[in-house]
Amino acid sequence: MSDRLGVETLDREGAIVVLKFRQDAKIDPVLLLKLIKSRKDLTLLPPAVLRLDLDLESSPANRSSWWTARATSQVAPGFTRAEMTAEATPDPGVAGGLYERLGGLLEQLSQALITG
Repeated sequence: MSDRLGVETLDREGAIVVLKFRQDAKIDPVLLLKLIKSRKDLTLLPPAVLRLDLDLESSPANRSSWWTARATSQVAPGFTRAEMTAEATPDPGVAGGLYERLGGLLEQLSQALITG
């Protein structure tokens, strides 16, 4: 799907996913700008880079807090302070994880393809 969209590279560093588009990418710029305006987790960096911030939700309705995640996690007696405050490694396959969010973004971008 990313090749069809004209994505040259797709990189991830921590909670940031960067999509760099080829010069011949055929995405409607008007639809792309509407998508970026509608999602808080997207940033357009000229000339052809789209940044997806996984720490931000695409809409406020889907936001769950760090406290909610901690309250529902399993805690065993004898844990250390470091274990208690350590950031859990996010599972990319969970609902709302990397795979779902990136796949959803690519699907939305495919709707902005210029055909013909």
